[in-house]
Amino acid sequence: MASSRCDSSSAVGPFEYQPAIMCKCGGKVAWWISWSIYNTGRRMADAASLLSSLKREKEEFGLVVQAERLNAEEKTREVEAATQELNSVKVLTCENT
Repeated sequence: MASSRCDSSSAVGPFEYQPAIMCKCGGKVAWWISWSIYNTGRRMADAASLLSSLKREKEEFGLVVQAERLNAEEKTREVEAATQELNSVKVLTCENT
């Protein structure tokens, strides 16, 4: 009967160094190791913590964008009011000359 264990020369040790994986955003991604007799050291990258922090940042940026949009609309109304006032002054000066 054949042994269910793998040949030790093809096995990868659980504590062998693996270089860090870097996300596109520059953060480190955690390594997860799935270890069994049949699957000797499949390494998977986990970016769940990065994803949750990026989702949080996205929500915060959304709030900032919304606030700045309201601010821009207010400034636009101020500029329109100033333009109307300037045009009315121009009309008055043209009538008086």
